[in-house]
Amino acid sequence: SSLSGEVTWTTAPGTPVAEGSELVRISTLTGEAVAARALSDGRVEAVLVHPGETVAVGQVVARIVK
Repeated sequence: SSLSGEVTWTTAPGTPVAEGSELVRISTLTGEAVAARALSDGRVEAVLVHPGETVAVGQVVARIVK
């Protein structure tokens, strides 16, 4: 399953994040907004999805390092 919509980042590479922090918001064509959240504390090392891309359920959207 996948979500197609506009990706909006709420954090950037180099930003410290806590477990559960919102990383990216996906606004679908139906108006639903879905958030991808950090699975652990750390620092955002890289973003792996970009605006306009289709995001699959469970897809890794960022790399977080301790």
